[in-house]
Amino acid sequence: MANSIGFKVDSHQFFSGVEDINFSLSGGTCTFYLPRKWNQKSIDGLLALYKTGMLYIAPIQITFDKEGHSDSEGAFFSGIWPELKSNIPNNLNVVIIFIWITCKNGADEEVEMKIKKLRNRDVEINP
Repeated sequence: MANSIGFKVDSHQFFSGVEDINFSLSGGTCTFYLPRKWNQKSIDGLLALYKTGMLYIAPIQITFDKEGHSDSEGAFFSGIWPELKSNIPNNLNVVIIFIWITCKNGADEEVEMKIKKLRNRDVEINP
């Protein structure tokens, strides 16, 4: 869950460009938009959920090295978002939650290997 919003995907749709993304405004429907090109410019996917007068949009970027990765968030807001915004009715409230999927997160921690010394060798002990 991102920001306490449950993005449970009901359908998926492939897109080649921003013009292919048409937000569904049927209540409670979550659509996962996937790029046809494997190396889409600033996002690797996009979730859209319409719920009681709110449209939640979650651009997704997947990378192993967030620190060394280009600024996908900035590229999304300066490149894709202005065009995408025109597909949204003016009276609709929009919440954008940018999601980074990386190999490390705040819950990652390094655990030191435990070793038991025997006469002839050291043996790793797994908890």
